[in-house]
Amino acid sequence: MKPGSLGPARLSVLFLFLLGLAVTPGAAAEPRGTPGGSYRLVRGDRIRVIVWGEDNLDLGLRVRPDGFVTLPMIHDVRAAGLTPEDLARTIADRLSAYIKQPDVAVIVEEATAIEISVLGEVNAQGTYRFYQQPTLLQVLAAAGGLTPVARGKVVIIRHSPDAETRRRINLAPLLHGDADSPDPHLTPGDIVVVQ
Repeated sequence: MKPGSLGPARLSVLFLFLLGLAVTPGAAAEPRGTPGGSYRLVRGDRIRVIVWGEDNLDLGLRVRPDGFVTLPMIHDVRAAGLTPEDLARTIADRLSAYIKQPDVAVIVEEATAIEISVLGEVNAQGTYRFYQQPTLLQVLAAAGGLTPVARGKVVIIRHSPDAETRRRINLAPLLHGDADSPDPHLTPGDIVVVQ
């Protein structure tokens, strides 16, 4: 092993001890807020949109599979990927053409878990659920870290309606805190293959 390199066993230990996040397959990680309340809406979330003083604009909505919600007067509004506060501002801006200074609140009534599948050289393959957008290291820690024979290479497979993309990542720079190797965020439905 080259000086300063990490072997597979050390990578597994680092995942478990540095991140301290282990979840059983199929179990939901506890909802976590980050500073500034940056929960981001995902497809399937159930929300309530309230426009104060407008009883006909108190609506229970579910974020559609295409990431949008539909409201009277302004029709489709992209919700997936926005914080509730950002969505409220977007709705208020669009409603201002019809209502003077609309005061809009968006409340998350039911959060949909983000499911990420992990395969390959991890200690516990499976599908893991998170209530906020996880990073690659959080997902690998949830899967119990790497096996002793893992080479420290990862492929992230992402499906969109039009295509499938594959992103290859070498974990060593990420674990060493290399500023040029940020911990990537994963999106719902991603498949992580560890080699």
